[in-house]
Amino acid sequence: MSLARNIAKWSGITFVALLGSVVLLFFFAWRAHQIQARVGCPVLAWLIPIDHTPIGSNDYIEITAGGGLTYWEPIHIRIYGDGRVERDTVETIRGFTTGCPLHPDQRTTRVSPQDAKKLLELARDGGFCRLCSVYQYPGIIYDAGSSTMTVSLGGKEKSVRNHAGKPPPILNELYDSIDKLTPMDDLADTHKFSPEREAECSAFLEQQEDNLHSGKGR
Repeated sequence: MSLARNIAKWSGITFVALLGSVVLLFFFAWRAHQIQARVGCPVLAWLIPIDHTPIGSNDYIEITAGGGLTYWEPIHIRIYGDGRVERDTVETIRGFTTGCPLHPDQRTTRVSPQDAKKLLELARDGGFCRLCSVYQYPGIIYDAGSSTMTVSLGGKEKSVRNHAGKPPPILNELYDSIDKLTPMDDLADTHKFSPEREAECSAFLEQQEDNLHSGKGR
């Protein structure tokens, strides 16, 4: 009887252990397929003091944004530490370009070096390096655009993507500051396009579709 009891006891323990393992396996598999609100959060970065290295002329902050508002073209803006600004209203994904290119004289402009430096200092001192890589809505959402902000300081680059997520206030503060320095409304808001601009943008889109169908865009 003692042997039978021991066998039953260990069989029960083994069953419980196996059941626990299966439950854990299913849990981790479930977690792996969930959309996480935050991804790539550098926990250790909060333990390291912020590096207040002076802003250089080639340091930059850059944003790319697309989707969401269908009447807005995709936007790309890069502001350098010396005030140079590069921008455009196109986005290329897998060889297909959407949006409408700016004219050559619209693709570059300048802001004051003081404003550019202040913007980059805001990113540096506001802890941009401590942000997660991705902030997103923890579910399926189809009508929200996405944006990516990249900051390069002293040759070290970090990007943060936001897709209807809830990032810390510093990210929105940087977006607002960039928009004030180089607003894109007149260049990207299709409601403000002249008939000539609408015509050239339609022609560009048709050309991209022709290239895609003919295999040139692959």
